[in-house]
Amino acid sequence: MHIGKGAYDIVCSALNSETNEHVAIKKIANAFDNRIDANRTLREIKLLRHMDHDNVVASGYNPFTVEELIQ
Repeated sequence: MHIGKGAYDIVCSALNSETNEHVAIKKIANAFDNRIDANRTLREIKLLRHMDHDNVVASGYNPFTVEELIQ
């Protein structure tokens, strides 16, 4: 199910078949098509690694990471 869309990405909800948890999946379109987009994606990942806030979902920072779904 589609949750939201930004300038460079979309977020969908899904069910993690291994844990049976609802998760949010963020797909960044064309994340590594060119140097500018690749740097933008890398910068976002680096920033998220250092954030520690209740409103920021933690992830494993894998390009294919499934994140918990906030309801």
